[in-house]
Amino acid sequence: MLGLCVKSKEQGISTPNHSIDTAFGITIPEPRVTTEMLFDADKASSFISSKKELDDIVLFTIISNTDIYAGTTQINSEGYSVAMCTRHDMPNVLRHESGGHGFGWLADEYVYDNVDTITKEHAEQLLFYQSVGFFLNVTLESDLENAYWSHLKECPKYQNIVGMFEGGYYYPHGVWRSESISVMDDNLSLIHI
Repeated sequence: MLGLCVKSKEQGISTPNHSIDTAFGITIPEPRVTTEMLFDADKASSFISSKKELDDIVLFTIISNTDIYAGTTQINSEGYSVAMCTRHDMPNVLRHESGGHGFGWLADEYVYDNVDTITKEHAEQLLFYQSVGFFLNVTLESDLENAYWSHLKECPKYQNIVGMFEGGYYYPHGVWRSESISVMDDNLSLIHI
């Protein structure tokens, strides 16, 4: 693990009403409405390519110097993930974004209130992601024997944790996850290892 501090010209994060000059152009498009964060991919790519010690990077984490609650991870076409969070609840959001999405390629397991059963379009999208190795912590199958994590039921330390729990990938119905609660659903949950 390598940590590098990159100083920005200004402290904070850009919002639609206020621009801040930061090293990676971090922006929150809709503060307090969504947790989405954006970055300037050219600035990040230029920084990474300028540091020989980052040649084999697989996960690049940006922690923004602001207390606005936000976090997002993007998988870069150059083969590395960019996880972003702020100082607000950083350890928990960092586990979810960097560990879960960026390193583990896991799907979100929380659900939205305004949806019901997964749509055909999103089910097809999920199957595509899974065909290339992403989001294997959720499934459209309701039978544990067909789940990606079925082998974990034989492991003694997971026997009372792993199972089939409906709800995940933003939908309360038609998608199953491996645990009743995890860091991919609730940033405050404990990791069961």
